Amino acid sequence: MALHLTGSTDVSGSITSTHFSGSFSGSFQGDGSRLTGVDAFPYTGSAEITGSLGVTGSVSFATKIDVPGPGAWSTGGNLVDGRYSLAGAGTQNAALVFGGFNFTVAIAALTEEYNGSSWTAGSNLSTARWLLAGAGTQTAAIAISGNVGGSTNVTEEYNGSSWSSGGNISSPRSALAGAGTQNAGLAFGGDSGTCGCTEEYNGTSWSTGGVLSSGRYRLAGAGTQNAGLAFGGRVGTCGCTEEYNGTSWSTASSLLNGRYDLAGAGTQTAGLAFGGCAPLISSCTEKYNNTSWSAGGAMISTRSELTGAGIQTAALAIGGKGGGGISSATDEYNPNTIQSIAKTFDYSKETGNITISNDVTLELTGSAKFKGITSTSSPTWNTREGLTTPRSDLAGTGTVYASLAIGGYDSSLSAMSYSTEEYNGAAWSVGGLLSINVQQQGAAGTQTAGLSFGGYNGSYSLTTATEEYDGSTWSTGGVLTTARKQLAGTGTQTAALAIGGFISNQTEEYNGAAWGSGGNLNTARGFLAGVGELNAATAFGGIIAGAVKVSCTEEYDGTAWATCTAMTTPRYGLGGAGIQNDALAFGGRGVSAVTCTEKYDGTSWSADASMLVSRFAIGSSGTSAKALAFGGYPGNEVGGCTERYVGTITGGETINALDFSKTTGETMIIPPITDPLILGALWNNSGSLTISLG
Repeated sequence: MALHLTGSTDVSGSITSTHFSGSFSGSFQGDGSRLTGVDAFPYTGSAEITGSLGVTGSVSFATKIDVPGPGAWSTGGNLVDGRYSLAGAGTQNAALVFGGFNFTVAIAALTEEYNGSSWTAGSNLSTARWLLAGAGTQTAAIAISGNVGGSTNVTEEYNGSSWSSGGNISSPRSALAGAGTQNAGLAFGGDSGTCGCTEEYNGTSWSTGGVLSSGRYRLAGAGTQNAGLAFGGRVGTCGCTEEYNGTSWSTASSLLNGRYDLAGAGTQTAGLAFGGCAPLISSCTEKYNNTSWSAGGAMISTRSELTGAGIQTAALAIGGKGGGGISSATDEYNPNTIQSIAKTFDYSKETGNITISNDVTLELTGSAKFKGITSTSSPTWNTREGLTTPRSDLAGTGTVYASLAIGGYDSSLSAMSYSTEEYNGAAWSVGGLLSINVQQQGAAGTQTAGLSFGGYNGSYSLTTATEEYDGSTWSTGGVLTTARKQLAGTGTQTAALAIGGFISNQTEEYNGAAWGSGGNLNTARGFLAGVGELNAATAFGGIIAGAVKVSCTEEYDGTAWATCTAMTTPRYGLGGAGIQNDALAFGGRGVSAVTCTEKYDGTSWSADASMLVSRFAIGSSGTSAKALAFGGYPGNEVGGCTERYVGTITGGETINALDFSKTTGETMIIPPITDPLILGALWNNSGSLTISLG
């Protein structure tokens, strides 16, 4: 962490901070110049560590190296009716299986729902079938094609209680794979060894997509409609892996163990393959990282013709058949780590000596600086703890360590929300309630000095209301000049911008008491994103009259907007983070919800790491280096989702990691300049360690 060593620093003592006071024993999690896990040290202000860490003699620092393990399977609840060649959808704690074959009912119409521990019967499919594909969630699934004694083109949709007819697939087939959601589904392969057909579903009808490079059947799939993954299958014994970008398939690294009749879970960048035949029935598990496959923990039992659900770090293996015949087993997959301890250094207050891990003692007459190496990583999105109240059409502001999620639409209540939630870098907690319930509003400011303005109120009327947040309660501020929804906001509580709206080119400026007119946008639009300051802002994306999605970008100088280079992907309902010349655009909806992320350098946009979950009407906060995306459509199951973006970290740079002065008895631990969480850590001559947090 502070010494730029990958791993965690174990401490035992007491902590006094603005959030916590009392006994503490645990570890600070870190990976060099970034902090991971629960963001390592989720406290604000400063923390004075005393107790067993008070230096009366000497103290040793040790680094715990966390190495990702292969992951492990554990036993879950059994299916009510064991079967094979079935289909699945959903998550580890909210899964759905349907169809299949067993010797009791032969071709099955059975549906079962999983709650994380046990299965219960759901409504039967209208058309009993096996060798079908599935996609979606427990409350919004699709059952695609399959075998009824011959291949069928039937598609059915599940709403959490019953199945209904969907649009028929163009190419009837069985033994195919599926991915995506109920309103953005993907079906590929199937029937015979030469079938490379791909079709895309929009919630109503299927259309032709790009053809697989390797036609095959009895394959597995994962991911989304615009970021799909196909692996394994039967044309002989196939280890082929292909990635889909919404238009075409491209060849990727092959499975370590080629096989067919396997199952899959996860995303295009974090896939999981398990079970199958090669040609003997297998318990093999493999993990995909968007570049290559690596070995995962073996399944509890060998199985083929099973189905999967969930993500790479929380998956289910369901049903199938093995050496014991038809299986009703459910196995749950979760990650694990392998840890080792490495001593870093010893410090003695009595002698003023630092002993490095090789037991060499340094006798210092003045001061010394120790070097650390920053780590290197590519930009990435990772899943964080979800919102307490899932919702869409909400507003967001703040940083990744101190964000606000404001208002929005709560589909579980079919109502707009008064709710505010606060994020501390690790988890969301309930904040003060808005005076009015509102959605599709703008926001600006910080977690302790926030601003919410405009939008739709609870009676679906446009509002001019402005509310100011002090970190605990909302109070009434000056009203907008023009009521509007789907506007963007940026700036601070006392110097904010309200930008555009449906459908408006108007800009208003806030001085902490009242709104006044600013320069008009060149392109009137709503559901856009905005970043920056009152006199240096950037607005991008949105939707204009006639439901046209736009990619236009404009910059504001405090007086007028100027048109700049457009984004690559037109979309609306997207998130934004950063400043005028260093911005990030992510998510939103084009033809459908997207995971697309683009970065702006003040001149042009370039593609960046894709989000894990495609969605729009999201809340957002942060900078172009560290951003949050939370809430959004489609579906309530996505509406609580929170993802964190960490940009490129340049490695290989040697920096001063630790300064020691024998004269003053102080040791200064210098943090990575790329991470604002820790400002510094001072071991002073009173024998206490003070950590200053950003």
